[in-house]
Amino acid sequence: MKMLAVLTALLCTLCIVSQAQDAKYSQYEGAPLMVNPALTGKFSGKARIGVLGSYQSVKPAVLFHATGFADVKLENKTGFWGIGVSYYQNFHPDFALTGKFLAFSLAQHLGSDHDKFTWELSKHQFSLGAQVTLAQGVVDRSRPYYEEGLSGGGFYIKYDSVFKGKTDYADVNTGVCYTYNGDDVTLEAGIGIYHIFGPGNSFDHKGTGYLGRRVDFTGNAIIYLSAYTKLHLTSMTWRETLHWRTSSPRQQEISALLGAMIESSDKINTTFFYGVSTRSVNTILIKAGIGFKNKLRMMTSYECPLNPSYYNVRRSELSLTKTF
Repeated sequence: MKMLAVLTALLCTLCIVSQAQDAKYSQYEGAPLMVNPALTGKFSGKARIGVLGSYQSVKPAVLFHATGFADVKLENKTGFWGIGVSYYQNFHPDFALTGKFLAFSLAQHLGSDHDKFTWELSKHQFSLGAQVTLAQGVVDRSRPYYEEGLSGGGFYIKYDSVFKGKTDYADVNTGVCYTYNGDDVTLEAGIGIYHIFGPGNSFDHKGTGYLGRRVDFTGNAIIYLSAYTKLHLTSMTWRETLHWRTSSPRQQEISALLGAMIESSDKINTTFFYGVSTRSVNTILIKAGIGFKNKLRMMTSYECPLNPSYYNVRRSELSLTKTF
C-alpha cells in the first residue's frame, strides 16, 4: 500500500504540464496567497502570518523581492472561510522597472466530513478562492540595469516610448484546490487563474499592452515514512510571460520547479527540513529550515544555475511563517 502511495504521489507531482505565471521565488510555497487564492486560510490553526525575502542577481544587475501576508480562518456550517491580505514588491535603486502589488483574498474550504471541527482530517477537501489585486509599476530608464530574468513582471512598455513614469491597474484572480488525505499519503492539486478581465498594463496608456489570462498549476504530495518523518514532493509549472517585451521568444517557454524535501521531527516538537529542487533542470536549489511546535517555521535556500550560459539567475532567500 505504501509503495502504491509513493508511485501515485510521484505521478501527481512530476507529470504536470501547464502554462502559468512566472515563479520568481525559489520558495514559492512561502508566499501561498500569490500562488493560488484558494490557499487563503488553508493551514492548521486560526491565523497565520508570513514574510519572504529574496536577493536575486544576474551580474551586474540585482533586484530584491519581498512578500508579506496574513490570513485568518472563520468557521461556518460547512467548513471554513479564509480571509487574507498580501503585499509584494520588487525594488532596487539601479533597476529600471519595479512594481508593487497589494492583494485581498477570500476562500471557502469544504470537507467531505460535515463536522466543521474535523475538516482538517477530512479525506477529501475542496477549496475555492478569489482575489483582487491593486498593482503599481514604475519605469525609469535613467537607471542602468534591466534583466528580464529578474523582473517581477506585470507591466508592458515599448523600448521607444516612456522614459520615466508610473502606471497602475486592478486585477481579479481566482483558484481552486483539492486535497486527499490518506493513511500513508496526502495529495494536493491546485490551479490558480490570473488576469481574468485582462487589465491594461502599459505605461503609455495607449492600449498597447494587456495582461492575458494565465494559469499556474501546483501539485504536492506528503508521504508518511514514519511517525516522525515525512517526504514532501512539490511542483509548480508556469509559462514565461511576464517579461518587459511580451513578444520575446521565451514567451512560449514552459518551465517547472520540481523538488523533494524531508521533514523530520523529534519528541519535543522541533522539526527539521532539508531538501533539493530544480528549475526545469536549469538550476539546483538547496533549502534547509527549522520549525517549532508546528507553529513557527524558518526556511533558507540558495539557487544557482547549472548552465550559466543559458540561465544565469542566482537567488538567496529567507522565509518565516507563524501560525496561531
